[in-house]
Amino acid sequence: MLNGQIGAKYKSCKSVSFSDGHGGTIRETVHARKAERVGGHPSLLLTEYLTDTKIKGTRLVTKALWTIAGRNVYMIDSTLLNVQSPKPTLSSLMLKLIARVRALR
Repeated sequence: MLNGQIGAKYKSCKSVSFSDGHGGTIRETVHARKAERVGGHPSLLLTEYLTDTKIKGTRLVTKALWTIAGRNVYMIDSTLLNVQSPKPTLSSLMLKLIARVRALR
């Protein structure tokens, strides 16, 4: 159910705008959503664009991976600078994060 709630949030609210504190407006937009499974866990991979009206022609691209493992919700993101996809992959980092959290218990 929680995976559906995360997906519904990003489906219903595709963009958010707020002040950058310097007279401009920052706009965060979900460009793409993809349901995945990471290590058997339901996951949602988002591609988000971030723009600022004070900075013309430039946008930051972020990949965010949300994963549900048992009763826990995890999120890892990466801002892409001059690359098409993060290295190491977000899914491999997610599996390491889940394992580390479980080891703490």
